[in-house]
Amino acid sequence: LRSRGDQHSSIKRWINDADRALAELQAGSIAVAETGLERDKLAAAYDAVSRLNDNAPIALDQDAQARDVAHKKSLLDTALQVARSLDARLTHLDGLIAETNAGDTAAWHALPPVADTKIAALLTTRFESIRRTQQQTRQGAERAAKDVLVEKDKARRQVKMSNLAELLAAAEAALSSGHIVDATASLASVEAALKGLTVNHQMQSRIDALKAEITRLKGWQHWGGGRVREDLVVEAELLAKAITDEKLHIKSHADAIEKLRERWKELDKLGGATSRELWSRFDNALKTAYLPVSAQLAKLKAVRQENLAARNKLIAGLDSLLPAGAGAAPTDGLRELARALEHFQGEWRKLGPLEHTVPHKAQAALQDRMKTAVARLETPLNESRRLEANKREQLITRAKALGGENQPRDAINKVRELQAEWQQHAKALPLQRNVENRLWNEFKTATDAIFLARDAANNARDAVYHDNAKVRNELIGRVEALGADSAPGDIKRTISEVDTAWRRTGEAPRNIANKLEQRFRDAREKAQLLLAGSATRTWHKACDVLAAKLALCAAVESANSMSAGNEAESWSALPELTPAWEKPLRVRFDAAIGGQVHAARAGATNDGDLLNLEAALDLASPSAFQPARREMKLRAMKNAIEARQVVTISNTDIEQWVAGLISVPLTDAVAALRFQAILAGLRDKPLR
Repeated sequence: LRSRGDQHSSIKRWINDADRALAELQAGSIAVAETGLERDKLAAAYDAVSRLNDNAPIALDQDAQARDVAHKKSLLDTALQVARSLDARLTHLDGLIAETNAGDTAAWHALPPVADTKIAALLTTRFESIRRTQQQTRQGAERAAKDVLVEKDKARRQVKMSNLAELLAAAEAALSSGHIVDATASLASVEAALKGLTVNHQMQSRIDALKAEITRLKGWQHWGGGRVREDLVVEAELLAKAITDEKLHIKSHADAIEKLRERWKELDKLGGATSRELWSRFDNALKTAYLPVSAQLAKLKAVRQENLAARNKLIAGLDSLLPAGAGAAPTDGLRELARALEHFQGEWRKLGPLEHTVPHKAQAALQDRMKTAVARLETPLNESRRLEANKREQLITRAKALGGENQPRDAINKVRELQAEWQQHAKALPLQRNVENRLWNEFKTATDAIFLARDAANNARDAVYHDNAKVRNELIGRVEALGADSAPGDIKRTISEVDTAWRRTGEAPRNIANKLEQRFRDAREKAQLLLAGSATRTWHKACDVLAAKLALCAAVESANSMSAGNEAESWSALPELTPAWEKPLRVRFDAAIGGQVHAARAGATNDGDLLNLEAALDLASPSAFQPARREMKLRAMKNAIEARQVVTISNTDIEQWVAGLISVPLTDAVAALRFQAILAGLRDKPLR
């Protein structure tokens, strides 16, 4: 029972696998029959069905399963048969597409039939489609080939018609020019080209007109040609008579003879009538006319023989300079050899062009002989010139090496040496003119570049020196522009700025550098004097203002009036002094204007300030004050010894003492005189 159950299960699985494989094979066959693609999948499905068919289970008895197995095997065999028929027809279609087999219907129907109607219909549809496509392609190719043949025939006919038109035009042109012989030959070519062609009415009319005109002109040709030949005979006889003229121009006479013969030949081409008698008269007359030309040619031949002899003599002179087998020329004779060769070439050129001055038959031999003689001399000479040219090129290289951006300081001296060496080589052996000129131009260009570089450097340096000189002149001008009315501060600032700028400025040209330096020193000394004098003038001006304001104070104090308007205006017109002096003077002046005397110093004697100022200004004191001055001096010495320091009197001390004296009027006449002496001493000792 267990074995029977396993057999039933196996048969059931095989039937299921067979159904599935059969469905895949049928679906693949339909797809491949429709598109021709995925044939590998169809082959795989075919193999699967074939394996299932070969491995079909065997039923134990004739039951329902045995019938199912037999039925499935029948279906599998049918599907496999359809697949094989499909493959055969697909192979046929592949060959049809690749055009390796014919596309006839008989071969297609001879293939194994396909049992499946759907697949058979799909294959038949594809076969008909491919067959129609190939028929259309072949028909298109046949039409294209036929069109090509038509176009070629059309092109050949156009070429023939074009050639015919050209020949016809040439015949008409020859006829219009009166060349009947050429026109007749062209007409024969036209008739040959006309064979096998059908021309239009217009071209046929032109051909007929050409034939008629040629026929008509040939009738006139016989008569007209005879008249023209008689005229040529008359002209020839006139030329024969002209030989007796002393002023006969030979060249024009020869040209006239040549033209007459050319005209006779043209008449022969045209086919005009002639006779032996006319030709004899014409030829004899031209032979007579040619006699002076023959004489001239004979004379010219003699001249050419003389020219040939002269040239041979020149060549013989060259051969004597260096005979055959003599070997190379000595080194010291190369210059003479070059000079002789140059003389030969000059004399050879004087004899004129070879083709016009030497008999034609002797030209080739003479040319070869001359070249051989010149070559024998030029061979050693050219070798020496080559070596000499190399030396010149070395000089050029050395000259170029001296140029460039980094020229040595002695470049000019070395260039002079190179130039002298070049002259020595030029005197030793001159080169060929073109080589000499080329090398000299290169050498001169190289040396000129050095001189130009030197000049450019000098010019650049001179330009810088010129700019420096311009700057120095401007600086000197700034210093020289200072005057007595310039402020001390401006003078000091100008001198300082100019000194700094002068040190920073580069060198000036040598021819004016010393003059500029001297001008600068003189201007600077003048400015220094102006500065010193300006301080003195400023101090004197301050002393004058002090004296003026003291005078105004004294004037107001002596007037003792409230109506001192003029003094007040004068006071306002004066410049202000330093605060140490301006303030006490202003207080004193205002007090005087108000009719008062400064209370703090009213009635003061100021003897101490006077003594201090007289000692500080080194002024003599009155005899009555000499003891007090000695005591003050001793006291100062004592303080200096005890304090171990020198007691100095500053400008501020003097300024304060003066401020104390000017703050109140001095009523004592002696004190006033002493103060006037102090003011006079202050002018010689500026405090600022």
